[in-house]
Amino acid sequence: MSFEIITTTLDRAEDIGYVHAMSWKAAYSGIVPKEFLDIFTPKRRTEVFRKTFPTSKSEYYIAYVNNNPLGMLELENPRMMMRMKMFVR
Repeated sequence: MSFEIITTTLDRAEDIGYVHAMSWKAAYSGIVPKEFLDIFTPKRRTEVFRKTFPTSKSEYYIAYVNNNPLGMLELENPRMMMRMKMFVR
């Protein structure tokens, strides 16, 4: 088994979108309205990431297990380490 965490770049947008959407579906099913989760798709999250990443002050990392995206980490304002978000599929 191989495990890798790398700094995310725009070329990894689809992997970020996939992990973000699927982790939300797993974590918030039964808590967040189904109608919201139904539109919280990998494709839509990928589009949002592609739009926001170039101007974001956050740093993003993505974890792969056997070359499959498994988790992501967002560091908001990494210079001050003010807030961290982690999503795992």
